[in-house]
Amino acid sequence: MILAWSGAFVSVTWSPDNHQQVLELGQCTTLWAQLGRPLMDLLYCHVFRGFQPQLQLLLGLFCLWGMGRLLGSLWQLNRAESLLLLAWITTFPFLVNVFGFETGKFSIPLAYLLTTCAWLLVSRRSGWPFWCAPLLLAAALSLYQTSLNLLVVVAMLSVVFGARLLQTLSRLLWLAGPGVLLYGITAELMRWWLQAGYNTRYAAMGGPETPLGFLRQLKDIAGHYKHLLAPGHALLPPITGVCVVAAAALVLCRRGRPRLVPLAAAAVAVWTTDLPVAGSLLGTGYRHIYPVVLVFAALCILALRQGRQQPRLSMGLAGLYAITIAAFVVVDNSWAFDTHRLAVFDMAVAQRLAQTIEASPHHSPGQPLLITGALRPAARPPGLQPRGFDVLGSGLDNPGAARALLRSLGLQFSDPAAAPPGRCQALLPAPRPVVTSPGCTVVDLSQL
Repeated sequence: MILAWSGAFVSVTWSPDNHQQVLELGQCTTLWAQLGRPLMDLLYCHVFRGFQPQLQLLLGLFCLWGMGRLLGSLWQLNRAESLLLLAWITTFPFLVNVFGFETGKFSIPLAYLLTTCAWLLVSRRSGWPFWCAPLLLAAALSLYQTSLNLLVVVAMLSVVFGARLLQTLSRLLWLAGPGVLLYGITAELMRWWLQAGYNTRYAAMGGPETPLGFLRQLKDIAGHYKHLLAPGHALLPPITGVCVVAAAALVLCRRGRPRLVPLAAAAVAVWTTDLPVAGSLLGTGYRHIYPVVLVFAALCILALRQGRQQPRLSMGLAGLYAITIAAFVVVDNSWAFDTHRLAVFDMAVAQRLAQTIEASPHHSPGQPLLITGALRPAARPPGLQPRGFDVLGSGLDNPGAARALLRSLGLQFSDPAAAPPGRCQALLPAPRPVVTSPGCTVVDLSQL
């Protein structure tokens, strides 16, 4: 875990999204309240009052560790099984993506921990802790809406590990119903109170999903699993597919059929929030399907239980799991090393752009700056090509991150809207990376 976390430290420190997020955190534009995450604004604008990526990383990893310990206790795992679950949760390469995207927000692991605590209160206790569980779920959703995905996955896997199906479903409805309702009301009230503006993701809603649409969703989910397990995934090493497929084959061959239904339901529930409504409210990206790690870990634990009666099989599975975890560590650190190399390249290019802009006779501090285009993959250093959505991104891949990167170097400029009408647009298309005029400066990233 220490080896994997060291890679996460490097990724968080040098992630290109950091530049844009630092700028937004400094401005506190109520962006997250607009997108239905009011506690995010509270956490970053009033509690942290800044970026602090390493502190957030340590807090987030502590939350994931706590989540693993709680699940091990809830599912009554033995010490070896609890260790295996914890190793999957804290070394899974998607962990680096969860932390790497949007500056490694502490809020995402915190939301997962709150969701797990809410389910634990509903599952084991009565009295006032039982009634407080929906409040915890509403808080988790206010930090990260896909906490609902994690909740359903945990509930279905609880059935796999011995909980009663009807009792679990009733508790899930009791927790999710009031929790989601309370979250929706508070999120909209906060958006109205903070005057955060219209939630643009509502435009993606296309009404209830039709039966044919639901079948298409299931087909897409099967395609996702094929992509996750086949060699060549952007984040997962090839051994992952071998490990999970071997564990699934052993479970399917020897485990009773009643447990296979909730196991399949848990695999589908990773996409819970995408199933009932046509059009995703949450966007896309690897970070949204991090709960799939619980499905893979559960399969490995079940397979380990099946192999107890055969020492050779048990030792073979243990060796396969050890190699898989080691491969996770290697992938995490390889991506971290590449992220650092790309950050050094970005900084060198940004410094050259800033020097070119400041050397122009038309430049003046505070002049409007318009940035267009994106860095071409062919312009990147060898071996640092993008590997998919949010994977190995460059600070020059979009104008927002590039503006923040230049601002972090001390370049002073204003928004292009401050320029006289048409002054910046008159310089387009730019024949070279930097074009200056007395009233505006244009940077075309695609010309780099």
